[in-house]
Amino acid sequence: SGPFRPILTKVTNHLFDTVDLLESKMSMGLVAAVSPNMELIQQTDSTAEDIRSARLDRQLRFQVKGAEDREGELHQQIAVLALERDKLADLIQFQQTRRLKLESPVAELPSASALIKRLAEEKDIVTLTSNNDELRANADKLVQQITSLKTLNGKYATQATELAARLLVIQDHNDRIATSLAMQQEELLQLERENVVLKAELSDFSSARNFPKLVDPNEEIVAEVREIAYGYGSNLTVPKHLQANGVVSKFRMSKETAILTVHDILTTRQSQRASDICTHIQAYFAKRHGPQALSWAYGLDESTRLYDTECNLNAFGQISRKVLSEQFYNIVNSDVALFLNTCESLDSQANGADSTQTLTCSQVLAILQELFPSYSTEHYKKIMTALETSIVSQTSVHYQMLFPNMDRLLLTDSTPFSAAEVRSENSFSNAFKELILDDAVTTTQLLVDALLGLQGNKLTLPALDQLLMNVFEDEDVRLEMGEILTGVFDKIQARATTLNDFSTTLLGAEAAVQKSDFIHFLRTGVVLRQGVLKPKVGQPLPTLPDLSEGEDQKTEVIYNFDVKRRKQTLS
Repeated sequence: SGPFRPILTKVTNHLFDTVDLLESKMSMGLVAAVSPNMELIQQTDSTAEDIRSARLDRQLRFQVKGAEDREGELHQQIAVLALERDKLADLIQFQQTRRLKLESPVAELPSASALIKRLAEEKDIVTLTSNNDELRANADKLVQQITSLKTLNGKYATQATELAARLLVIQDHNDRIATSLAMQQEELLQLERENVVLKAELSDFSSARNFPKLVDPNEEIVAEVREIAYGYGSNLTVPKHLQANGVVSKFRMSKETAILTVHDILTTRQSQRASDICTHIQAYFAKRHGPQALSWAYGLDESTRLYDTECNLNAFGQISRKVLSEQFYNIVNSDVALFLNTCESLDSQANGADSTQTLTCSQVLAILQELFPSYSTEHYKKIMTALETSIVSQTSVHYQMLFPNMDRLLLTDSTPFSAAEVRSENSFSNAFKELILDDAVTTTQLLVDALLGLQGNKLTLPALDQLLMNVFEDEDVRLEMGEILTGVFDKIQARATTLNDFSTTLLGAEAAVQKSDFIHFLRTGVVLRQGVLKPKVGQPLPTLPDLSEGEDQKTEVIYNFDVKRRKQTLS
């Protein structure tokens, strides 16, 4: 059975046919050749018959087996058809049931309405859920916008505080200008009254003496100002731009012109550091004013003396006359940056991320005492009086507004800017710089006077120690200043290249330097300041009567600055 049955049937039939043919041929051969032995032939015929019977029997069995197989296949097909019949019967039954339901009376329809209603409700639920998600998303966006608006509002509040502080400063300037104008008008009226009196007296005097009138009553009396100056000489101690003999004409400058000229000189100075400041000033005036360079130089020098209330002009005059080192500008920048950084640190400690950019007057005063521990009470009172123009409330100071030219690095920025951007110093910034300038000039002059009082032209280390003992009473201040001056001594001594160098001489085992070289270095190579050296006994802080009663009047050390950080680096 199976797919190979037809093939096997053909093979077996062919095999049986071949056997029958061979048997018939064998029978014919045996009859002709062996006729005597008939018994053997009969046996052979009997065997062939048995073989044919067996073959027929096998064929019959194959056919029976095939019929049985076909019967099994038919039974399987009948079973499959029975299953399909049952499925069709079930389907017919389902269709009949469905048709009966559809043909049923209308009274059974409310179940379908309920189903439709339920579906509508489910749809409404889905729609409401979607709307709720959209509302939640919109609410989150609104919360983010509110947060952003709060941040922006905080920035606006900070800007408003800054603008309010600037407005106070501007109002202070306006008040000062109005006061100055009123005083000038009063002086002008007084001069006019004095002029009338003088004219009357002169007229009376002329009439009494029967002299002709010397002055026309209708002519205004104009005061004449001499526009010449005596030259400072041409020796080496005189700055190069001021070296002149005899009488020199001078160009009179207004305060604003002097400020802008100093600004322009310092701006061009940034790219010309090879020469000293005096040589640079001489080249600056020669390039811009030619033959009148000396008149401009003497005019600017006079303006730095005449308008010395402007600290920037006063400092430039001291530096250009070789009274103070040009390093003064770096010292001022360093102190201003240190003061503002300390204010920011204290503000952050008190308020965290919500910086108010304001401090109390007591806090500012304590910071100033740490910056300048050796200053007297009068110095502190002076700068605190100047601080009143920057007070935001009764006791708070907006420290970011104290230095209007800080972003310009006090007119010495390496990036030049136009003259229109030069801002006027406010009262506090001017007073702050005056403290540093006064300290540097007076300390240097104190040491120079003491050095000039020594006998001889040379200075030794023992003589320097004795000088410090005579000048500074406080031991700590004396030790700190001695360390700085010893460094100056060593630096001058190191310049000696041979034993015959005039700047250094060996007296036995004791080293000495020229006293004139030492003084020159103090004026041009280093900035000496007694006020930043902390004495053993600190100066008492002044009280501030304008503080509110609720604020603590006690002064405490807020930042303990390392005194060694304040030592000036030798040029």
